[in-house]
Amino acid sequence: MGFLVFEREAPRDLAAAIERAASQLGEQVAASSAAPTSLRVGDARLSMVARAATAADHDEATARAAACGAAGLDLLARRCARVHRVTREGGVPRDELVAQAALALALLGPVMPDDELTVYGVRGAQARLRAMGAAGSSR
Repeated sequence: MGFLVFEREAPRDLAAAIERAASQLGEQVAASSAAPTSLRVGDARLSMVARAATAADHDEATARAAACGAAGLDLLARRCARVHRVTREGGVPRDELVAQAALALALLGPVMPDDELTVYGVRGAQARLRAMGAAGSSR
């Protein structure tokens, strides 16, 4: 499992920004700034690899926004010069949603999950977390 998250603004200390974002969301994420950046959410380990955003990334965000009615997120994605490919090992799907919400907040960019034709930001990830309920919280 995995996802792509766009980066609008690179934080000085990425690991601290991710942990701070998770805390603001009422969640707990442990982040390491060693390359590649790694995250720990519950029992999940996630690895992040950054690269330049491509025209194909931006086009996919536009197509997904149109498909799911997420007007504006395609424009936000186009303002992002970098993306992060995030992969998860272990844990439960909720752990990945926590990471998505924290990264969207820390990087100020939208998320595109691998398993759906959608794009969403912090509020969309939070709505998905609420829909899953508090069971299995990462705190």
